[in-house]
Amino acid sequence: MVQISKKRVRRNTTVLDSGLNLVITALPPSNAVSTTSSQNGLSADLTPVIQVKDVLLENSEFCKLNLLLKDMQRQVSEIQKKLDQFDSMSLPISNTTESRSDIGQVKCLLDVTQNKLLNLDPIACLLERNPKISPDNLNKAENLIDCLATEVMKRITSSHQAIVYNVPDSLPLKTLRHKILICCGMASVPCECKRLRKKSNQANCPIIFKFSNSLDASKFTKCQDHLRLNSSYKSITVAQDKTPCQRRIMRSNNLVTSSSFDLPNKDRAQQQTPSAETSIQQTTQQPHLPM
Repeated sequence: MVQISKKRVRRNTTVLDSGLNLVITALPPSNAVSTTSSQNGLSADLTPVIQVKDVLLENSEFCKLNLLLKDMQRQVSEIQKKLDQFDSMSLPISNTTESRSDIGQVKCLLDVTQNKLLNLDPIACLLERNPKISPDNLNKAENLIDCLATEVMKRITSSHQAIVYNVPDSLPLKTLRHKILICCGMASVPCECKRLRKKSNQANCPIIFKFSNSLDASKFTKCQDHLRLNSSYKSITVAQDKTPCQRRIMRSNNLVTSSSFDLPNKDRAQQQTPSAETSIQQTTQQPHLPM
């Protein structure tokens, strides 16, 4: 098997984004998942990896992904067999020129598919029901589990936090925290505040509110309209904290939606505003009325 780098594993984590909440119940700390394999069999240190595999198998989405991987592997093997059979045929060159050009394109697609399958090997290893998995495959899956565990812990931490924007820096942090929590009806809720770095000198520093659980954080984020009505900060904005991975996904989704809306608008503008050449042609084609 080809050794998969950490960059490839990071790209594979987006496929498992929907199952992060299931993985957390079985994931150990990153230093606890170590694979000390031997030639006689699997070590006891590999049991956390197998526990994670059992949790993933309970999710229907992962089962669908496992079936998809097996179907792709079957299709790749069938195409390879057909290509080998065709290459072994001794036919005239004039009859096989176009067919062999098509075969070259199919081989290129086959190589791309095989590379994708290699990138998905750690996921396929986790989804296999066979308990006799080789230690090498489990070692590759360990990197994927570490990435998942790190992202899960970051999302748990961010779910307990909220960020407040457009609040003046002139007030002390404790006074500002007390006023905002009283306005939200959460004066008795334990919370820690910290000013973050601002993007520019003209902007104000965002304030992060760290709560003890996600319920208090979600309740706090829903009080944005109440804060704007009942406080002197009319432009205040409250948002849920997000991990860097979630921010990248949100930016990419915003780019896709904005591009899909911009293209029709540009087409409409081009249709509504005639070009200079068309306007000149229209003026020249108009008949001259007698004076």
